[in-house]
Amino acid sequence: MAFGDFFVMLPYGLSLGVVTLVGSLLGKNDYKQAKITCLVTSVFSTVCAIIATLLIVVGRYSLANFYTDNEDVAKLAADAFFAFGIAFMFDWIQC
Repeated sequence: MAFGDFFVMLPYGLSLGVVTLVGSLLGKNDYKQAKITCLVTSVFSTVCAIIATLLIVVGRYSLANFYTDNEDVAKLAADAFFAFGIAFMFDWIQC
């Protein structure tokens, strides 16, 4: 849970920053720059989501071993990290 809470803060912070920036641009009637900002953020967010998911899925056994020395618990945690990685990708892309 601690790992998930920490990792979810990355896309959450990005989304809050982009909302503020786009809102400011729309307030200045700069629709073209607002659209460009949305497009750049969407591409950046998708690339980051894919990279982060790959890191989590590939390194899930190493991540699980940070939390426990018990092999049975590490196996269960690695399975949970796999599911978290997939869910996290969709969560990040929503940014």
